[in-house]
Amino acid sequence: MLFSEIDQQRLVPFCHNYIAPVLGLKSANQFVKAIEKPATWFADTIMRPRLFRPDFLGGVYYPVALNPFSLGRNHALAETIGTDLTPQTTYGGDPLTGVTFFANPLRMWVPITVGEDDAASLDEPDRPMDRVVLGDHQVFTFEFDVNDPEFLKLQLSWLRSSKGPLDCPMGDLYRECSGFADFAGLTVNYSGNKSLHIHVVFDTALAAARLGLGEISSADLRRGLVAHWDRLHDAVLLTLNVQGHRADRSLCYPESFRRIPNGSRVIESDGHLLGFPQGTIFPQVTLWEKARGRAAGDSLPLFFTPEAFRAEASIHKARRKATLSPRACRVSTAEEAYCEERLRAWYPEWPRFDHLDFEGGRYVAKFRNSEADATPSSIMREDYRTIHLVGRDTANLTPRALPYALGVMLAVWRSEFSARQQDGERLTLQEVLTETQNGTVSPIEERFRRQVVDASSARTEMEAVFRSAVAQHPLLLVVGPEGVGKTSVLMALHYEFTADLERQGESTMAMYAFADYEAARKKCYAFNAAQGDNSLFGVLLPSFSRAYEEECSRLGVSPISTEGAARHGFASRWAAIVKLQAPVIEAFRTRHARLWEEIGDRTPVFFTVHQVAHEWKRTGLTRLMWAPSFWDDDQGEKEKRNTLLRRETKLGLLVHDEVKADSLIEVQPDSVLWWVDALVNSDTKLWCAEQPSLPKLLASYDAYVGAYGFPLIDDREVKVRFEEVRRIAEYGVARWEHVVTVDSGEYGVRAIANDNAADEGESERKDIYGARHGRDWQVLPREWWHGAAERVVLLTTEAVPTAVARRADPSFTVYELETPLVSRDAVAVHPSRFVRGDNLATLCAEFRAKRSEDDYAIVSNKVAMLSDTMTHMAARGSNDLIGRNVVQTMTFMTPDEYERLQALNAWTGRSDLVSLRHIDEFNQTAGRNLGFRRRGEVRHDLLVNRRLLELLVTSGSGALGRARYEMQVTLDRHQRYDAKRAG
Repeated sequence: MLFSEIDQQRLVPFCHNYIAPVLGLKSANQFVKAIEKPATWFADTIMRPRLFRPDFLGGVYYPVALNPFSLGRNHALAETIGTDLTPQTTYGGDPLTGVTFFANPLRMWVPITVGEDDAASLDEPDRPMDRVVLGDHQVFTFEFDVNDPEFLKLQLSWLRSSKGPLDCPMGDLYRECSGFADFAGLTVNYSGNKSLHIHVVFDTALAAARLGLGEISSADLRRGLVAHWDRLHDAVLLTLNVQGHRADRSLCYPESFRRIPNGSRVIESDGHLLGFPQGTIFPQVTLWEKARGRAAGDSLPLFFTPEAFRAEASIHKARRKATLSPRACRVSTAEEAYCEERLRAWYPEWPRFDHLDFEGGRYVAKFRNSEADATPSSIMREDYRTIHLVGRDTANLTPRALPYALGVMLAVWRSEFSARQQDGERLTLQEVLTETQNGTVSPIEERFRRQVVDASSARTEMEAVFRSAVAQHPLLLVVGPEGVGKTSVLMALHYEFTADLERQGESTMAMYAFADYEAARKKCYAFNAAQGDNSLFGVLLPSFSRAYEEECSRLGVSPISTEGAARHGFASRWAAIVKLQAPVIEAFRTRHARLWEEIGDRTPVFFTVHQVAHEWKRTGLTRLMWAPSFWDDDQGEKEKRNTLLRRETKLGLLVHDEVKADSLIEVQPDSVLWWVDALVNSDTKLWCAEQPSLPKLLASYDAYVGAYGFPLIDDREVKVRFEEVRRIAEYGVARWEHVVTVDSGEYGVRAIANDNAADEGESERKDIYGARHGRDWQVLPREWWHGAAERVVLLTTEAVPTAVARRADPSFTVYELETPLVSRDAVAVHPSRFVRGDNLATLCAEFRAKRSEDDYAIVSNKVAMLSDTMTHMAARGSNDLIGRNVVQTMTFMTPDEYERLQALNAWTGRSDLVSLRHIDEFNQTAGRNLGFRRRGEVRHDLLVNRRLLELLVTSGSGALGRARYEMQVTLDRHQRYDAKRAG
């Protein structure tokens, strides 16, 4: 790619006018030299020859785009440029200089030639992540997205040398990568604003030949490439000596857009780091580039290794009953035919089983959706027991699930076949399940199981776990029984973690996050009681919103919302408060001074709520306003000031208590996500600007809602608030994963229990859950834990968030600490068909009246009108019920919650999350006064819907086995009569 003489005449003085005053003359000269003598190896050798390559399946291409919102990372622009035989004539120069983004190779989703009938079904692309392919080269990109001129100046220094081009830190990285036989070269270009894009290129030919990477599925290939990005990221940080920053992890995905070397960027808003005017077109100029001169042959190892492409990149594999290890080879043709016969018998209707494929070392069952569905595209992988519906004619299909995952059933059927052929014994299902779970328990987990016999040994072992794990694993999830003392042990050992952080040269500031401020306040008090002599001081830290509401209430003024600020023309909520509510600002200043005066010379440990932890890395007002220097008047310009405030509030340790699934993922109905995407696309210049105007965003939102209304679900408008739109728009649409709900079978063949209606008799109850199958959802890991602190520890007692965490980020180290040697306390279970949402208050009142001599607290939803009650959510983590008798309820969940969990079933590849949610709630509530919290001869009773209990008992999910307390069923005289009559 070459810049024209006219471009050079414009850009050289521009660099001296804008870059030199901010970054210095040396940095400006780097840009000038790169513009006058551009490096073009990456474009000419890597991309241009392979920009668009048609084949019999459609083609493989490098996605290129002018903005990040091209539909499905489509091939249109790549084909237009790549098939032009005279691009210099057509475009008056190199067309790639006008492109902004590129991604690694993808396979087309539309064939080059299609008939009218075919094209009608191909107007929506498959997700880019599902079309990842192994091209001739793989580009791993690293960007440090830090809004600080000094850090950009540092990045430019990595490229400078007084001698040869390799006599610099980037040359060190080049030499480090040259230790691999498949390394091809390295290029670094300017992003157009505040960072560089470092592109490390590897040739894939050797890996494809030796490791067979060209034969594996897109999902396995993508997962392995992400794992290799993580490995290379560590080398980049170490070699370039990057302190306090990590590369933007959104670029770890091969399909993510990144800045193309020597492309163009349009400056879309004011506030550019170097002061470039809005509307300026500036090149993403290549500042350093070096290709490898020759291949190293077989004398060096490959960068690509097979392990990452064969299994989850987690230290501890997800523990699913329905997971088989990948096989090295496929089974015999006869065994395969027998398994296909069994699947045809199981799925004779639509979707109808078609055949088995062997892909990437595992079997995949393929299904046709209708007679007209010529190509079987609906699939079931080995880890699933449900069909993932894809392609045409999927509407209204509700296929039943296998009893266990496909991999397990294939093992059972192969055993059947072998027994028939040899007249031998076949493996039982339990034996198959046992074989598939071998090796899933780590030594730490096994020790905990063997050593814990009571509360004293539990605390000793908890200390051993945390002493071993916190320092070793930057992302840690610890799952343990209710009341075992996870948080209290962490707080007791906190001074040890602080000392270790200090030795490592990391921040010693820490945070503990809880479900509500009352829990945070109590834990803060307990922390200071335990750590008073260790120069540590716990402080209750409110969010900006809470502190603002508290001061408004104290001063008797009305709070201003973000939307309200926008409607009055303010750039932010803070700007409106500064202008209109000076007493509140003064109250903030006083509160801040009081906080740091109280902390003094001690190391602060913040106690707060989950949402504050989730937002910490975003460096919003909640974080910045509590920094020691926030109210200093001599901090200089805004970005330098914010950099200082971020440094002052950097966390070394973050402990997140009782993590929930919602803490880890965003889940949205498909229609909501695409409604937001359409809103953003209605004015991409505004919504995608680096610093969009808040009033203009609100005006755009209002105009779109006025013109098109809100998204519809079941012909019902779903209001999406302005703030929610901003949050979803910030994520973009590319990272979301589409799933379709199916019937996991957890509520029976027909979910007849209507928990929200009067009892109508078994034969007349409505199937309120059946309509929730076949619905489209979108799921996105929130990833707030990357960048929130140097070490992040998540705590939970529950199975559902554990399953979600494993899927959301395989880099979590997960320890599930179970206590099989501790005796299980008993819960008296009272099943009844009358336990429904509409009469819980009546049932609980009657239960307590019959036991008037006993003091019973009630834990249930929909009973707030009764005294001494608590919801299940409020009871989580509470110690207020220790030593008391408790009665809790268990009913069918609402259809909305059921549908959401079915979406998570599809996303995690499980079929037991509905059942596990019931068991999690049971364990949480029973753990308030039993188990490690038991004091004296307390009683605990469970009022449960009889039909629900039957389903949990008979379900093939095995979820009931996760109950930590013994369920002793108690039947009254009428129930015993009903049971005898039924059986």
